[in-house]
Amino acid sequence: MVQAEVALPPPVVTNLAGFFATSTACGAFVMQGGATTDGFSSSGGGYAATRSTTAGGIGSNGSVSLGGSPTQVGGNVYVPNANVGACPDGVQEAGGAGLLAGNNVIAQPAVSVATPPAPNPPPPTTNLNNPRSLVPGNYGNINLTGQTALTLAPGVYNINSISTTGQSTITISPPGAVVINVAGQGQATPVDLEGGGLMNTTGIAGNFQINYAGTGAMKIAGGSAAYGVINAPNAALTFTGGSNFYGSAVAATVSDTGGTALHFDTTLLNNTTTPAANLDKISMREVAY
Repeated sequence: MVQAEVALPPPVVTNLAGFFATSTACGAFVMQGGATTDGFSSSGGGYAATRSTTAGGIGSNGSVSLGGSPTQVGGNVYVPNANVGACPDGVQEAGGAGLLAGNNVIAQPAVSVATPPAPNPPPPTTNLNNPRSLVPGNYGNINLTGQTALTLAPGVYNINSISTTGQSTITISPPGAVVINVAGQGQATPVDLEGGGLMNTTGIAGNFQINYAGTGAMKIAGGSAAYGVINAPNAALTFTGGSNFYGSAVAATVSDTGGTALHFDTTLLNNTTTPAANLDKISMREVAY
């Protein structure tokens, strides 16, 4: 007998905005402290070979706030009204921040983003303080401390929460993709990846996806191999650490005030909508019958 692991592909990115805030609030998307965006193609040769200062689009159902030089957007900004300096529904620029040449503020209607299904994981907590590997399955709260190096095998993980502290790291290695579905029950910050960073050694953002349906906080620290897709349309997402994040992200609010460079993987534009009938195969294994 053959057992297969399947999952929904990463959500389709709307209107070339690789990083998007679904909230209608003023300043739903904030970039400060030298934060930047650009774009690249993981299927076209990688970041160094395909970097584009016009493909790093961002957007919001509310307004976008840009502050402090050299905060720059290397792509279009998609908001309900294409005005600059007014709120709500426009773009606010201060301190020399703005859009790089060749990019524009583009008006678009509010975008509706589907909420991912919430898993129902078991309650136990998994505390890890030694190098470990996990296989796909159901877990409670996964807490990484010290210099823990956690390696995730390809497949689907249904968890309650995950946190990294100290120099702890999460590694995704080829072949295959990792999908983490987060419940977040009883957790103010169900996803806190501020430790030693995420290392997606495949260099493909779509090979690491976090789905979260709740309204809690998410904190993500970038890194030289931080490739991933964040699908959390009701959450408050904060990028920390002033490093790099490669991929895309959807959240209710997006805050990048520490100078993290956001790099949109335009390969994600090739994804289509994700009805239940269109599941991607992640892995297969032979099971004794």
